[in-house]
Amino acid sequence: MNVRLIMHLASIFALSSIRAKRTKGSVPKQFAKSPIVNIIFSVVGFPLSVILTYLFITRFIKGEVLINPACTQLLIFLPSFTVLLSIMFSLMFEFSQSSSAASTDMISWLPIGATEYVLGSALCTMYFASPVLSLILGVSLGLAIYAGMTTVWVLTAALGLLGAFLGAFVIEVVRALINRASATLYKCGGRSTIVIRLFTSILLIVTFSIMFNFNVLQTLIQWFVGNISNAWFIPMLWSSLAIMNFIRVDLTRMTIYTLLSATFTLAFLWISVKTREKYWVSVPVSIKLAPPKIYSPKRGFLGMLGFTAAEAALIRKDLRSLIRRKEMASWIAIPVIMCIVTIITTPWNPTASAMDKMLFFMMPALGILLLAFFLSLVGIGQEGSAFVNLLKAPLGARQIVKAKLTVALLPSTCALAILIVFFQVLVQPRLEVMLAVAITSFATLLEATLMGLAVGARYPDFTEVPRARFVSQRGALLGMALMGATVMATCSPIFAYLFFPSKSLSLSTATIITVAIITITCYLGYRAAMSGVEQIYKKG
Repeated sequence: MNVRLIMHLASIFALSSIRAKRTKGSVPKQFAKSPIVNIIFSVVGFPLSVILTYLFITRFIKGEVLINPACTQLLIFLPSFTVLLSIMFSLMFEFSQSSSAASTDMISWLPIGATEYVLGSALCTMYFASPVLSLILGVSLGLAIYAGMTTVWVLTAALGLLGAFLGAFVIEVVRALINRASATLYKCGGRSTIVIRLFTSILLIVTFSIMFNFNVLQTLIQWFVGNISNAWFIPMLWSSLAIMNFIRVDLTRMTIYTLLSATFTLAFLWISVKTREKYWVSVPVSIKLAPPKIYSPKRGFLGMLGFTAAEAALIRKDLRSLIRRKEMASWIAIPVIMCIVTIITTPWNPTASAMDKMLFFMMPALGILLLAFFLSLVGIGQEGSAFVNLLKAPLGARQIVKAKLTVALLPSTCALAILIVFFQVLVQPRLEVMLAVAITSFATLLEATLMGLAVGARYPDFTEVPRARFVSQRGALLGMALMGATVMATCSPIFAYLFFPSKSLSLSTATIITVAIITITCYLGYRAAMSGVEQIYKKG
């Protein structure tokens, strides 16, 4: 094992990830020349977070009764959380890059072994996760100093770093298996293969996110064993159990769980190396061409809905891209994760009050809302350099806006309709409540879609890089803030009726006010989206 080669390979991986975000053809400058900015941030952020946390506690909280239990729970939680953190960072990098950058054929020509490759990739993951790790460890150290648990923190930090490497090794196994599965599926061919690939990608993101979600783990442990101290059979929790036994001054069990955690990490390193060795070379992809068909124009379902031939073609193209483009998997997976985690961590209680039952559906509804927002936000930017083809096509700004809104609304509206049906069956509200919920839900969905398209048209990212984001970071933050403010303004009459009951405000009155707000915001959102697309036309 060549340590120098591992460090050099990690630097290359980090550098390529940094430069992948720059505009095509531009020259890297300043920190883009070398991967060092995260290290600087980590070195500065760690002591700063320690000092600020300690000063905040001593000046504003000043309560050992509150701090000591919170510090104990945090120190126990951290080692397991760092595993999740490392996995999530790796997953976002893996599924945000395009398929053109997913191949490792170039590595096959270099004098690098599987061990060096895995360790270099793991160090690259640690580099990108280091700022968050430094802040988390700094905050926990500030708490530990105040609570007099500095010795416990040292063991927590060591096991936390070990957990971060464990997460990186787990992802190396996943990456190798994904590359193999993708090649196998491509070799089979057919449209069903593309759907299976998307479903597999989303399933992997959701499964690993849920598997290492601490709330889900805690819920599962409560279901089976009652508390974490009896969860000795879950390897991901061994490091947390070591901290718990160290706090209880049970040094024997602490030593056993610490050794088990280290052994499990080394075992996954060995598994990742062996997996990488087995699937080192990609399987050649076979391309199958279907026999030619005679083209005959058809009106189709979209034509029956009133869309022109050009609009229908754009809609079908974008709908196919949802299942064909690897970059879209993460945008779809985030809402799915929100829905599934809510269902798992909040069991349905038939005897609960009507308000509690309604709150159960809020997080899945928010996930569907984000799905529509994300799809409209990236609708313009995902065209890339091919957007110039839309400018040359027989499509006006109004037609592009209409098509992009339809692509975002079609899957999200279907999902929301299914959720409304479940809401009606399980909650069984009265007719007035059901109408208010349905109107508010579909209206906020339309608002979120319009706001996403309006922002996405003004801040598109057409650069074709390995990890395309389709919208600028400024645009994404602005869009989230604008969507949140719009949705809160729309729902404010309903919330006022629910939480601040008044004789002058009935549910029907609140619904009418909501409809008025919806009309104004949707009109403004549509005009903003049209203006944004028209500006692109002028620039193009």
